[in-house]
Amino acid sequence: MELLLNFRMDAKKNKDFAQSDKIRDELLKLGIVVKDKKDGFDWELEYLSG
Repeated sequence: MELLLNFRMDAKKNKDFAQSDKIRDELLKLGIVVKDKKDGFDWELEYLSG
């Protein structure tokens, strides 16, 4: 997971927002919510029902 978050951070740094969004969306499918902040990001596990 840390590797994916680092890839996402690099994509954002390089202004590859499509790739950054794709990684965020894939993490969300795994139950990981990424919240962007001014100085980086936070993440948390989301409870998946079903």
